[in-house]
Amino acid sequence: SNLDEAEYAGQNRGKTTWARDHPLNELGYYVHAIIHRFENFAEGEGGATGIENAKYWLGRQASGDVMKETTAIGRGLALLAPSVAPRCCRECQLIVPQSLMGADRREHVIIAGDGQGGTRRIFVPPGAWDDFAFCDLCERVARTKDKERDREIVKELGCLLRLELELLLQAALDDVYLSS
Repeated sequence: SNLDEAEYAGQNRGKTTWARDHPLNELGYYVHAIIHRFENFAEGEGGATGIENAKYWLGRQASGDVMKETTAIGRGLALLAPSVAPRCCRECQLIVPQSLMGADRREHVIIAGDGQGGTRRIFVPPGAWDDFAFCDLCERVARTKDKERDREIVKELGCLLRLELELLLQAALDDVYLSS
């Protein structure tokens, strides 16, 4: 079955043509990343954690080594997240500050997905929603033993996840019904 082929391809990265034969669009990369993010720190494809795999799939949306700032989901999160989750946005810098001590972007090192354990650098531009920092926040909350101590962060994370899914659904509907 196609599902068996996909599972085999995921476990044997680079040894099949499955990924080439079943390309994803930007929305598909995002959905794939969300699924891996929910796996969190559990080991998944290629021996990487869910968070590492999520970052890899988010990185597939980059143009070279720079993340695009134009995705509808990212624009929506950058616009709405500060009012929904002010503490998370502030403490975790989920939106890249306009000035990072003279730097014009934030750097993340993610897995390259080459099956060889390589890494690559991805840069998130100023003012943009930082999906990689969001992954780090999700992992931090999942690893927190005392959820009561971080109750406000946990609650805000729930609001951010809900907002992200609403924006994802809207982007999917727009993709299906508004694209030509």
